[in-house]
Amino acid sequence: MLRFSNIIGVVSVFCLFSLAQAQEQLNYVADIKGPELNVFDSPDLDISGSRKNYKPKEWVEFEAGALIKARDKSLDAISEVRAIWYIAIYNKKTKTYSLLEEEIIHVNVPIDEPIYFSAYLSPASLKALVGKVDERSVKAIGLELEVDGSIIAVESYKEKAGWWKSASLASNSSVKLLNKNETPFRFYWYDRYAEIESK
Repeated sequence: MLRFSNIIGVVSVFCLFSLAQAQEQLNYVADIKGPELNVFDSPDLDISGSRKNYKPKEWVEFEAGALIKARDKSLDAISEVRAIWYIAIYNKKTKTYSLLEEEIIHVNVPIDEPIYFSAYLSPASLKALVGKVDERSVKAIGLELEVDGSIIAVESYKEKAGWWKSASLASNSSVKLLNKNETPFRFYWYDRYAEIESK
């Protein structure tokens, strides 16, 4: 089997070095906790008189917490933060990797206050990718936070940050990562997460 670490090569080391140099000149910096992976059943919304019998399916959540700091101490929030997610999925049947990428725009993101960012894979998308829910199919999770065109933080799970820049990984545009507002969890744990731009 082709190992994921062999695919990504040494590109991660270069990316980390470049980020460290750039961060010295940024107006904002962020410490990221995570990212991590969670699996949840679809929430069962019991509406009086409209109970339906079905078996809830499983969603995969990718989540990271962050604490953003600004050079300008008078600021309380950032008008726009772009969370750019990268997910590597391995399909055992085809022995191939898929790279999922999604940019989620958040608004009015607080400074000096813990806040969380997330992205989701629906049950239908998981079936299309790997046939069933299997956390072991997720080989790596990457997250970049961008403000005013500058990357203020990069973090990764399972592999070194920057693995997603490898030319050996094929991007899969047929499956979309969803933001929280596009899922049944939209109104759950609302104040935990950064506000998502309305479309």
